Amino acid sequence: MNLNDAFPSKYLKTEDLKGRDVTVVIEAIEQVTLPQGQGRKLVATFRGKAKAWIVNKTNANTIAMVLNTDELEDWVGQEIVLYPTETEFQGDMVDCIRVRRKKASTAPQAPAMPASEPVDDDLGEDIPF
Repeated sequence: MNLNDAFPSKYLKTEDLKGRDVTVVIEAIEQVTLPQGQGRKLVATFRGKAKAWIVNKTNANTIAMVLNTDELEDWVGQEIVLYPTETEFQGDMVDCIRVRRKKASTAPQAPAMPASEPVDDDLGEDIPF
C-alpha cells in the first residue's frame, strides 16, 4: 500500500497528475479556511474531478492572465491546463503544479490519400518514437 493511499488528501497534489498535462474546467473558485493554522486560501474545484486545488498567488495570477480577467466569478466554466513541474522553495527544488492556457490545435490537416494509392508502411521505421 502506498502512503498516499493510506492517507488520501482531498486536495490535488503534483503526483495526482501522473506526470501529464491535465485539461480541466473550473467549476467553482472560493476562499476557504484551512485547518491547522494554514489560514484562508483560494481553492478551485473542477468539473468531473474529485479533488480540489489550493491555488497559490503565482497560479492565481497566471489564471487571471490566461483567462484575461481578475474577476474570480469569470473563471467558472473556463478551461485551463494543469501541469507538473518544479520550482525553488526555500533553497530546494520541489514539485509543484502550474497552469497554462490550452493550446489551440495548429497542426495542418493532411490531405486524404486516394484509396487507389498504396500506403508505405515502413516509412520512418528508424524514427525512435
